[in-house]
Amino acid sequence: MMIEIAHNLSSRKKSKKKLSNDRSIMPRAVATWLIDNTSLTFPQIAAFCGLHYLEIKLIADKEDGTDVQGCNPIEIGQITKEEIKSCESDPSKTPQLSSVLHDHISKSKSNYTSVKRSPNGIKKSSDKPDAIFWLIKHYPKISDKQISKLIKTTESTVASIRNKTHWKIDSLKPRDPVLLRLCTQDQLDYIEQDVKITEME
Repeated sequence: MMIEIAHNLSSRKKSKKKLSNDRSIMPRAVATWLIDNTSLTFPQIAAFCGLHYLEIKLIADKEDGTDVQGCNPIEIGQITKEEIKSCESDPSKTPQLSSVLHDHISKSKSNYTSVKRSPNGIKKSSDKPDAIFWLIKHYPKISDKQISKLIKTTESTVASIRNKTHWKIDSLKPRDPVLLRLCTQDQLDYIEQDVKITEME
């Protein structure tokens, strides 16, 4: 698997010079933000940021060897809130860069802000494993898919924590995803009700 990833990443780097100027700047930071704050698919994020799908997956899994702070592409004028919402409702659509001037965007603070922030205002995607651990501990019947959708991670990461094969398993501490600002209380309540219904069946 790692050989395949390395091969694909190498291929992407060789073709990187061919990318036009219609791709996102600060792609890894923007990709991190989109993973944490939207329901865009990995292929959509990869296309918008000019990154390989496997790179997006590694960023989401926190296995890329870095802890990049997310950059909101709406606030820097790269994409509009409306474009993101449109692409969220249509997974086959590729997000397009905004033609709106940066100066115009910066005049008003975007309303498309995330609730998934740590108390100091900086998103901590590295907290996700702890949140997954907490969810599995408190809701044993919750599915990997439900967790992955709730806190924007991959099912493989959830499975590795559930099976205790995750590389950080010995240092994980169960922490409430709501307190970590990885999801809202309403979102967690919805999942809780869904799990209870499943347990009753």
